[in-house]
Amino acid sequence: MEYIPTRHAVSFVRPLTRLRVGKQKSIFAGTYKICKLAANVPDLVVYEGVDRPIPDVEHFHGVLLFADISGFTSLTEIYTLNSKKGSGADHLTRTLNGYISEIVDHILRAGGDIVNYAGDAMLALWRERRKELSEILTLAVKCSLNIQDKCDNKETEVGVKLRVKIGISAGKLSKIVMGDEESRYYALIGRAVDEVRKAEGLASANTIILSPNAWELCDRENLVVEKIENERAVRVRYIKRDPHFSVEDYIKSFGTHLEYQEVGVSKMIGRKVNLAARLMMHYPGVVSCDEETHYHAKMPSSYFIELPKRSMKGVANPGTIYQYLSKKHQKILGKPRITVEKEEDYPLLGREKEMKIFQKALKRFSSVKARRSADCCQVIMFEGTVGYGKSRLLAEIIHTSQAEGMRVLPFELGKMDITEPYYTIQTMMALLLQVNHCKSYVERERVLLTKITKHELIEDLCLLNDLLFVKNVATDIGLLVIDQVQYIDTPSWELILQMRASLPLFMVMALRPFTVEKPPCQAAIMVMRSQRTLYVKLTGLDPSIIRPLACQILGVISIPRELET
Repeated sequence: MEYIPTRHAVSFVRPLTRLRVGKQKSIFAGTYKICKLAANVPDLVVYEGVDRPIPDVEHFHGVLLFADISGFTSLTEIYTLNSKKGSGADHLTRTLNGYISEIVDHILRAGGDIVNYAGDAMLALWRERRKELSEILTLAVKCSLNIQDKCDNKETEVGVKLRVKIGISAGKLSKIVMGDEESRYYALIGRAVDEVRKAEGLASANTIILSPNAWELCDRENLVVEKIENERAVRVRYIKRDPHFSVEDYIKSFGTHLEYQEVGVSKMIGRKVNLAARLMMHYPGVVSCDEETHYHAKMPSSYFIELPKRSMKGVANPGTIYQYLSKKHQKILGKPRITVEKEEDYPLLGREKEMKIFQKALKRFSSVKARRSADCCQVIMFEGTVGYGKSRLLAEIIHTSQAEGMRVLPFELGKMDITEPYYTIQTMMALLLQVNHCKSYVERERVLLTKITKHELIEDLCLLNDLLFVKNVATDIGLLVIDQVQYIDTPSWELILQMRASLPLFMVMALRPFTVEKPPCQAAIMVMRSQRTLYVKLTGLDPSIIRPLACQILGVISIPRELET
């Protein structure tokens, strides 16, 4: 596990000129305000030389302590329900800041460096040479025992008890600094980071867990531990003696801490905040969201897959949870479809004219003789603003065509698709060649080989690596339906313009009007103005249609007459 890099503006680092007097003293030149801010930046960052090249990597050994507070969910819920309007977040912030400050004070007094905060948890670091890690581990364990003794089971003003559990790891770490002249980012990575997360995961309230590597490196004669069933990690009970070395000298050797300044951080509270935290915990490594977020994202269904249900603490009925798919996964899993689908027993209202235009044009195109004619329509484009029913019209076209046994290839585009070259054409060709459900390159290649009838074309199969484009596509007519055409990328428009004559495809597209700020590319203009394109501007529905349409949307038989106005 790698912690998310935390951003630090250069002004926090660059003005902090370090003046050393021997090895015992560090003095910071700069304003009082800068020093106050620097006190809340890890020593790991503050004490680095500002003249080091960027990006920069530093390797060292160290001990990590991960402290996680439990009771945060209950505390949040009570403040949300019981506090006066607008004050819940303030009460929560004040309570947590006071509690976290106590824990931070114990860590700083023991020579630790607060590297990162993660909500109601924190990560601390002790740097040292490998041969000294045994004593540093003893120091970190002693610090943890003090935290448990002084801070665990702390009762709040609303009756919720705050508990703390701790994981400790040790080993080789790497600090990475990235950025430019305007801003810098740092990240702490290494096996020990992953181990401390796992160790904390094994801990319960008022317990301290040593990771397997920490247990290997510690002074086993000095620690009394309990074994954990089926785990190499151990649970700490107590230590027999304190570390042999001076904590004061250790702190000075790495640069004296600036005086800690408590910084009040405003927090958002509520069910959604708690749900977001639980999703991050129970679905690690993916971008997940609930059903409401999935709906309001207004993105094609192909961008999401449903995740398995999991029991989450503090969340009674989370509903369906979805994973957002990256472009890479979309191409592999390939579920291109239209978001709005035809509902059985609900006829399309007010678009009979447009359906007749489609059916007439498709019937003429289906004639091979007519298809070769220059005046034969191959593309229909329905333009309309938001709410004009473009997607419902496409859903009706898809349903009608499939009922007649026609091969229909529908998909919908999103805002991000216009930024990725060839995305639209790749999706089109994946549908045409029926490789959109292939889960690996091996499976995709196998399917493509079954479709290539000429042996000499097999040698050119490598040309499909970057773009699924071949000459021997299916000869029978297919219907290609694309929604949100305004998001087609420019390279795809150029290929669509070139490919129309050679593909036995009839295309139906829906789009919002282009704007002066976001005009169509030249290839799109040529497609729209082509003699083989029928461009239809949708008009508003007849007022007589509004009432039955409202009934369809609401799922009712009728609505009161007074609501019509």
